[in-house]
Amino acid sequence: MSWQSYAKDHLKEAGAMLSAGIYGKDGAPWATEGDIAAGIKNNEIVRLVQIVEGREKNFLDIMLGGKKYVYTRHDEDDKFVYLTKSTGGTGDDKNYCCAYVSKQCVLLGFVGENHKMGNCSTVCCKLRNYLNGAGY
Repeated sequence: MSWQSYAKDHLKEAGAMLSAGIYGKDGAPWATEGDIAAGIKNNEIVRLVQIVEGREKNFLDIMLGGKKYVYTRHDEDDKFVYLTKSTGGTGDDKNYCCAYVSKQCVLLGFVGENHKMGNCSTVCCKLRNYLNGAGY
């Protein structure tokens, strides 16, 4: 199965997400689905990994795709973070992100107001656990 299939079939479609992506810990995109995930820069992923793994403690000005996100919650032991982006509008202007870090990669899921963050998080976490078991 290709990385693109993981992003499309196992993340975006399974979690009813706006956008999803899988990136190497170096920030290189392995696969993306949707505009949000496609616009994320390598250095933004690298910084996000540092935050999730507890190597950076500054949770201000987290950027993804050039958009500012607000730190909501994270767990260094389980290696995940939740973020919120809001431009003050509704619908697609406001979205939420979960990021799960595995041994070699980062899985991102983005949902809007009409989606459930719990579904997004569960799908990302399950795929991350599977990839960890496979050495990724």
